[in-house]
Amino acid sequence: MESLTEKEVNEIQNTLTAKQKEFLSEHLKRSKKSKWLEILSQKKGVTLSEGMTEEEVEEELDSWVLREVLDGGFGNKPYRCECGTPLRYQYIVLHTKEKKIYKLGEICLENYTNLSPEIISDIKKGFHTIDLERDEILMKYRNQQFFSLEKFRYIETVPEEIIKQVEVGHPLIDRQIQTVYQIKTKYDKEVQFQKVYSGFNESQRKVFDHLAPWKREELLEKMMEEELIEEDIPDDFYNQEIKVFMDLGFPLLDEHIMKLSEFQAMKR
Repeated sequence: MESLTEKEVNEIQNTLTAKQKEFLSEHLKRSKKSKWLEILSQKKGVTLSEGMTEEEVEEELDSWVLREVLDGGFGNKPYRCECGTPLRYQYIVLHTKEKKIYKLGEICLENYTNLSPEIISDIKKGFHTIDLERDEILMKYRNQQFFSLEKFRYIETVPEEIIKQVEVGHPLIDRQIQTVYQIKTKYDKEVQFQKVYSGFNESQRKVFDHLAPWKREELLEKMMEEELIEEDIPDDFYNQEIKVFMDLGFPLLDEHIMKLSEFQAMKR
């Protein structure tokens, strides 16, 4: 996807409501802060757990942490880098060891932080991807390419960020639309699984609950598809799990069918 020029971004943003501008601005800031942490944690081999506070993240990384990204607006350079250069975009970063805040431009990010060129390059690439997604939102807004969430309202697991984005009047980017459909597929599948499971008798549930997760999933899928294939079991073949499945009226798993086929092939 081609990026918009700064002039085009400014022109489209000027057509947004105050709430839409605020949402987009906050979305960009959160995304860039998250990308910064993601790249630093990957490079340092640090695992960041969901739900960690900002202080815990800073302590875990023991490095430079992006606190804020300020945008002075199209054609304006109201901020200054530590080196004195006027800036439109100012990156406010915290050095966790010194407990000191630095206000930097993009060029000085590498000079002041001493982060490796590889990390800085990955961060810039990540920021560029985020800017491209902003451009996609703006282009879709200009072209009135909106995505309705009405038929997905029953799904409780749609991310709040996506819901707010639609409610404020912004279109979703293609990646987000794909996410919504993936969530729907997973949710509908879980509902169908639960429906099948609720029809089990006590004996079936007891066996099912002790199966490996992948076996439970395959079994439910076969039962959803009503894939109950009658298999001829040779008199001299015995497998405890296969016997239990057949006694309970469960369809055989692919693993079971393969074992039967191998046994029959050996008999020939």
